[in-house]
Amino acid sequence: MLRSRNHILHNIVPLLSDIEYDEMSNVKSAKATILNWMLKKSNPHSSEWELQFIERVLHGNHTLPSGMEIYAVSSRSFKDVLHEVMMNNMPILCCGLSLITIYVLSMIGRCNAIEQRLYLSLMGVSVVGQALISSYGICYYLGYFYGPLHRVLPFLLLGIGVDDMFVIMHSLQTQTESDKALEIPLRIAKVVQHAGMSITVTSFTNLVAFGIGMTTMMPFLKSFCMFATMGILFLYIFELTFFVSCLVYDERRLEGKRDGCCCRPRSEWKPNECSKKNLQQIIFENYIGPFLMKTYVKVAVITITVCLVCINIWAIFQLKQDFDPLLYLNQDSYPIRFNEKLKKHFPAYGKHGAVYMADVDYYEDRDSLLQLVDALKNNSFINNHSLDPWFVAYDKWLNNINIAHDIESKDEYYGFLTEYLLLTTEGQAYIKDIIFDKLPIGDYNITTSRIPIQHVLVNRTSDQIKAMQSMNELVKVTNLSQDHSHVVIYSPEYISWSANKVNEI
Repeated sequence: MLRSRNHILHNIVPLLSDIEYDEMSNVKSAKATILNWMLKKSNPHSSEWELQFIERVLHGNHTLPSGMEIYAVSSRSFKDVLHEVMMNNMPILCCGLSLITIYVLSMIGRCNAIEQRLYLSLMGVSVVGQALISSYGICYYLGYFYGPLHRVLPFLLLGIGVDDMFVIMHSLQTQTESDKALEIPLRIAKVVQHAGMSITVTSFTNLVAFGIGMTTMMPFLKSFCMFATMGILFLYIFELTFFVSCLVYDERRLEGKRDGCCCRPRSEWKPNECSKKNLQQIIFENYIGPFLMKTYVKVAVITITVCLVCINIWAIFQLKQDFDPLLYLNQDSYPIRFNEKLKKHFPAYGKHGAVYMADVDYYEDRDSLLQLVDALKNNSFINNHSLDPWFVAYDKWLNNINIAHDIESKDEYYGFLTEYLLLTTEGQAYIKDIIFDKLPIGDYNITTSRIPIQHVLVNRTSDQIKAMQSMNELVKVTNLSQDHSHVVIYSPEYISWSANKVNEI
């Protein structure tokens, strides 16, 4: 294998890393190589092919030579690994629900047979599930989509729902003796009268916060805020209806001195001394409260608070906007390992993209297109060794056969293009970059074509935004016979880069 050839398709140097050559300038060895497979997304089996590709390459039953390692990634890898990360959070969610249920049980009930509130705790936690299901139903009906970010909603609603429950129970436990002597319906009405205002204010504040978030330009964030808004709304409704109703039944159980587990009557029951003590209240009244009231503690608290405020203000100005999808993945996952090896062995191997052109007169706009290519080569964010437009190669071929100056019309230009694309090995490599209105023989037109490009390795968010903006500026200054809106630049990475740009705004 030679070090270089005239044609870019014959140049293997960009595909190898740390190359060693022999005395004849042939490639002797390399530490790494990279291979690419391009699939048609219109093919319904492309996604399955990618899945099998990862399975066979990374998990296949094959023996590699000593010291050889294989890394692979596909376009669906990020979504697959992210889904795996989210599904791994389900045991955490279940453990969280169990711990919250135990905590609620210990906080709203007492440690004895009658005053324990097992079923009320379960019903209170179930309110979160009811609100979650209701919000999903409404949002799906309204056309909002479900994304990876939405998986944190159960944790969010769990915290808000339990807090509302504690507010209601605290209002019940701190009632005056005259209120406790009232009948159960009136007593619960007093509870809702006092706790309802607090719950209403906090719920309204959360609704406004997420409602403002729905005005964002980012669709996934708008959808998340809509789901959260509906979840908080239903949480508020179910707390004041379903949970309060369950509380009424539980108070009737207490009034009838029925067992908290099996609801069996215990007319002779008396609470034990341990259950009469409120451990939390004892700790705050006898230890934490008096400690915080000491002068030196007050000074220390104020000093620490001021220091933290200053540090946070300073840290705010140090924040950098950086949306990196890889940060959402496990750091030992195969896309992370592939990306690390890519940066190590191919530091100039940046993201791929293309300049797409539609309804362009390639004969009349030859000079403008060559100027566009020169501008791309001079762009610091473009790997100019990767630029090989079909019309540049076609122009070189015309010069090599000494007929470039003899072409005087568009028909002649397209006539020789047919010969170049169909009858030469070099030209056949560019057919993939051109779409025709019909078979390129006789009278035909080019509807769309592209110039494949490759960025240099760009890691900083500010540089990514500059790279994308510089490409758009190149398109705007291109002087074509048609409007420049017929030329666009696209790369799959521009989605995340655009998200960073929107966040900066």
